[in-house]
Amino acid sequence: MPPFYSVRGVFMRVFSVFSSFFLMFLFGCDSATAGGSTLAVFSAPVATTRTACSYEPITFNVGNNSRIRQTLTISTTGSAQLYSDSQCQVPVTEFSISPNGGNKEKRSVYVLDSVAETITVKGAIQGASASTAFSVRHAVNLLEEGANGLDVADDSAAFTSAVTAASVSLTKDYPNGPAQNAAGLSLPQSILYVPAGNYYLGKIFLKSNVRIEVDANATFRFGADPTATCQTVFFFDSANSSKALASVELPITNVSLVGVGISSVARISDAGWDTSHSFTIDSDPSHQICKWKADGNGVPFTAGVLPPFSIVRNVTGFLIENVLSYQTYSGYPMTGPGGMPAGFPTNVFVFQSGVAGNFTLIKGAGGTTQYAAAVQTPVSEFTHPRWGVYRNHYNLNAPGGYGPAQFQSGENLSVESIYSKGGVALRLETDVAGNGLDPQVNASSPCKDYTGKGKDYRCYAWGSKLDQFHASKIKCFAGNAGVYLSAHGQINGAVDIQDLTTENCYVGVTEEANNLDVSVSSDPHLLSGQFIPTFGGKFEIMGSQVDELDQCSVGGCLAQHPCSTANTFVPNVMANYATHISDSAPWGVLPVGLTQTEYFSNGSRESCPKP
Repeated sequence: MPPFYSVRGVFMRVFSVFSSFFLMFLFGCDSATAGGSTLAVFSAPVATTRTACSYEPITFNVGNNSRIRQTLTISTTGSAQLYSDSQCQVPVTEFSISPNGGNKEKRSVYVLDSVAETITVKGAIQGASASTAFSVRHAVNLLEEGANGLDVADDSAAFTSAVTAASVSLTKDYPNGPAQNAAGLSLPQSILYVPAGNYYLGKIFLKSNVRIEVDANATFRFGADPTATCQTVFFFDSANSSKALASVELPITNVSLVGVGISSVARISDAGWDTSHSFTIDSDPSHQICKWKADGNGVPFTAGVLPPFSIVRNVTGFLIENVLSYQTYSGYPMTGPGGMPAGFPTNVFVFQSGVAGNFTLIKGAGGTTQYAAAVQTPVSEFTHPRWGVYRNHYNLNAPGGYGPAQFQSGENLSVESIYSKGGVALRLETDVAGNGLDPQVNASSPCKDYTGKGKDYRCYAWGSKLDQFHASKIKCFAGNAGVYLSAHGQINGAVDIQDLTTENCYVGVTEEANNLDVSVSSDPHLLSGQFIPTFGGKFEIMGSQVDELDQCSVGGCLAQHPCSTANTFVPNVMANYATHISDSAPWGVLPVGLTQTEYFSNGSRESCPKP
């Protein structure tokens, strides 16, 4: 070959190599090896629920070392579909990734699958890939059982059918339900999924081994029959708990009611409180179709026109989590002239004994002071809630002494992260029989009257007792009280309260009818029970600021008047701005770490009258 062609060949080879490097410099390298993209799974759910948009996303860490945009493709196996949003509305199969010098960016997808199966979600970019596999758990879908959720039709029958279908299902895909005893016994549960929607519901008895997962965009209201009186919706209870003791009437077990998913709208809440995963309970009377509770003349009662939304009774091993409730939407319910606002609902949840008031079964209430131990019904025979967790309930616009929950009875209960605007954040009131058993109201009552005359049983000895009760992170804002304690005739067991905050509430902790001397009790009808709680953690009782003329300089001041003449512990309304402990408070010392700021003015404000 002539020398000319040899030189030309060398030149062409050099030009080719130079051109390749020049193009790589301008446009980047497509290689997945050195200088290419990187990909890894950052996070993924352990499992998701059939027919529900995954509660957590699959998130990839992506690095693009090239100098041009690269495409991250996402694929899945089985019947699943991929979405870019938490409501599973916007389908997605790829993302465009800008050059980032290898610094990892996050890209997330959500999964929706109509089939219970195991799926793999895979990402790929420039030859790099990463994948994760997880199960889609079997679930009964409420809409598939006939509920509508889009209109004002009553969905009670469909909900009951769905609960039954879940309870008899042999597929229990949720591996660990709530603990049922001291050893931590936890059993699997079947899942009932409640999609987004508005549901009008009547009485529904929950069943054992069922986990109800309620979408964060679902709202519950009372029933849709305009001719029927509104009634409590969810019963954590056996069907005949009021007719038999626990040794005969076995409790339902292993039951959960949990908010899941992510709200489609931003929700405003106090710092430290998360409502984004919570389902909504709408207890605003003006939003209900069913009839309010009325007196004999058809006039709505001053308060308590709606019953509790849920009663927790004869159940062992339960979980209630992620609840957002509105007791009214139309402005804050100020206390009215009669001591309560007109036409507002009662507590959202009530925890009580199933045999309450059944005097043929309960005598002495396992600790009441009216009876000797030899004639008392043991606590073990109560049908009441045991081994339960109730947490993350954000309640808005509660009236008077009402609020997110009232605890009348129970053992080994854990209460965590409860917030109430208005009302009482944590109400512990045992041994309450109600006016229907008052011999001064009901001539056929089996109770003795308050002078001791009459039949064998007293109205306030009915089988309600709290023991091994633990509460933490409780807050009252612009309401009545942070904690209300009223033992009535019951000697209660261990009660522990940690981390209490009250801001612009009438009182921090109030206690009533815990006296040993009935002559000085705030209510002479209530005898000698007691709470002796322990307090710990951070206690902060904050009132409103007042100026030199004793006028409110911050709105609210006394947001609500108290609705009893209860003795008060750490009150905000003080004439001398000094800390006071009720003379009858059995513990007699302030909690460690208590701080008080910006006391309320005593002024001319009056307590509302005793009902």
